[in-house]
Amino acid sequence: MAGLGLALVIGLACQVRESSDPRSLIEQLGSSRYAEREAAEEALARLGTLAVPSLKMAASSRDLEVRSRAAALLKKIEESVLTQPTLVALDYRDLPLGEVVRSLSERTGMRLVLFPPNQPRWNTDRITLEEPRPLPFWKALDRLCAESRLLPDASQRAPDGREGQAVLLMDRRGRPIFPTCDSGPFRLTLAALEYRRHIGFASDMTEPPMPPAGPRPAQAPPPPRTVATSHFSAQIQLAAEPRLSVTLAGLPLVTEAVDEKGHSLAVPAAGPPQSPVPFNAVRPFARDAASTAFLTTPVPLMRPEEPGKVIKVLRGSIPILAVARQADPLVVPLAGAAGKSFDRGDLHIEIHDIRSGPNDRGRQIDLTARVASGSDAPGADSPATPGSSADLRGPQIEILDAKGQPIPWFRTGMEPEESRLTIGLAGQIAADARELRFYKVSESRVAVPFEFKDLPMP
Repeated sequence: MAGLGLALVIGLACQVRESSDPRSLIEQLGSSRYAEREAAEEALARLGTLAVPSLKMAASSRDLEVRSRAAALLKKIEESVLTQPTLVALDYRDLPLGEVVRSLSERTGMRLVLFPPNQPRWNTDRITLEEPRPLPFWKALDRLCAESRLLPDASQRAPDGREGQAVLLMDRRGRPIFPTCDSGPFRLTLAALEYRRHIGFASDMTEPPMPPAGPRPAQAPPPPRTVATSHFSAQIQLAAEPRLSVTLAGLPLVTEAVDEKGHSLAVPAAGPPQSPVPFNAVRPFARDAASTAFLTTPVPLMRPEEPGKVIKVLRGSIPILAVARQADPLVVPLAGAAGKSFDRGDLHIEIHDIRSGPNDRGRQIDLTARVASGSDAPGADSPATPGSSADLRGPQIEILDAKGQPIPWFRTGMEPEESRLTIGLAGQIAADARELRFYKVSESRVAVPFEFKDLPMP
């Protein structure tokens, strides 16, 4: 009898696996049979992004089992997409460099900017860039740069002053080449190895007390007492694909660091205290409008008394929060918006006031922005999504000018408990603001691994 029950469970699972229709699989999420529900969930997870539209509809189902499983699957799929690299097809033959870069920007949906913009060779150089199969974003960029003597730089703002992420492509001549490694949509660069030794002088508390009265005998001053401290670290830069925003989510972890003599360079657990992560590096809402796709962090190391000349391996991970905008934002025309509310699905914005900034410079927009949590929907009890209360992310807000181009803004005040925010627009660009967009975001906490080998010991 037990064998018959097992065969029935396996048979149900096989039937579910054969189905590739998300809608029928969604129905089976509410099956009375546990094995069928589990198999349907596994099949939907394998479908990945193809199942997302059906899962979004199922997330508001009145069936608690369907609703909870659909919400969990959506989160799992969104997180997996965030940490997978964008694949780029390279099929360019004998085309101007500038045309290839523009095409790659359109193909990937990520801004690639040739800098400086007035270089004649952007139009005169012709390149051929072909690969039999699509490459991950950073590898595709490496192929482009190798073919055209360029160097990518994700650490600077684009020279056109537009808001948003971009990768600058600059002439490689005269610029340093750094060690790099890739992990999914992230590129890690070893920017520097730093070693500093500081000798200070401390007060001496061993001198005997002076006698209470009488002549004082002449005494030579005590010799100086020195205190030596040292600092040894690796400076690592992390650049994400421009579709993502990243913030540091904790301290870097070193899992292996040794020189050619076998000395460990990793700071022991009971070693010197590491510097805490700066407060503004872990806040979910950056001071500037849009979070950045680039960050730099020190990785503390320990230098042996008799170090070798080469760091054979430096391996570890950097914990980050990666955030990406979802499609279909709530669009709010700013003209006449003061005192009005706007809704689109579970997105809500109320514009309380639009006024001149201090000293009549720029503009300020006072607003409340929320994404309805699962508990706000009838019969729902799923957890709140980012932005539902005090969890607003910088990339959720975008301000556009009359040409539809993003313009920079900054936060001037926030009341987290009410999701109320005051944002500022500075200078002349304030008059160009025409539209506000409010996005839902997907996010994932990731420990991004790094590995560098055969480095010079500082």
